[in-house]
Amino acid sequence: MMSCGELFLKGASSTFTGYFLIVSIAFLLYGLTTTYYLLKSNTAETLEEELVSLPSLCLILFGFLLFLFIILGCCGICREIPCCLETYAIFLALLAAAQLGVGIFALVNFDPSNEDFQKRIHDDVGKMFEIYYNNRTQLDNTQQWMKCCGVTDDGPSDWLQNRTIPSSCCENSYQNCTIFSESIYHDGCGQTLYFYIVGTNYIVGLALVVTAVTELIASVMGIGLSCAFWRNSRVMWI
Repeated sequence: MMSCGELFLKGASSTFTGYFLIVSIAFLLYGLTTTYYLLKSNTAETLEEELVSLPSLCLILFGFLLFLFIILGCCGICREIPCCLETYAIFLALLAAAQLGVGIFALVNFDPSNEDFQKRIHDDVGKMFEIYYNNRTQLDNTQQWMKCCGVTDDGPSDWLQNRTIPSSCCENSYQNCTIFSESIYHDGCGQTLYFYIVGTNYIVGLALVVTAVTELIASVMGIGLSCAFWRNSRVMWI
């Protein structure tokens, strides 16, 4: 018969697995969404040099691994199998360590006060603007997905220097997009894209760090519960 402490450990561990199930699904959904937006809105050079999509890609991987570990943990808790529970606890601790690393990386590298990073993103959007008539796809994607227009805070006014405003500057991509269109986007893409990159990655960083702490707690509880299962199994054999 299990003691009150063992019952608490089992109940808490079961609660954690339910919580981690929700977290793993949230990680997968948020990671897939943000990765798609980042891939659509940034140049290959930005993705490679600034690693803007790395935290989101890691979030997808962590969500998938966490889901697998939950299955192992549920088997160990429900069927009271110490080996499964110990494996679950060890893998959970390793996952927490990896999440802490990526989380800290995201928080440090995508700090909202990083003016150098903001300038680099702004310059990248400026390059897309300069070569627009040679390569329309990239800036059109950025304007459509980020709901922005132009480069600077002047927004659509950037296009008025002997250029026509592209349809991607208007909602639903109307063919005749003008400065007077009601559906035109008013925010410049340099600032909008920067805030999206920083905001999403900062959220990913915070989520990974907080989840890693709870995973470490759950890992310790899992080891404790495993010891209780081993002790009870020895008592049954005596």
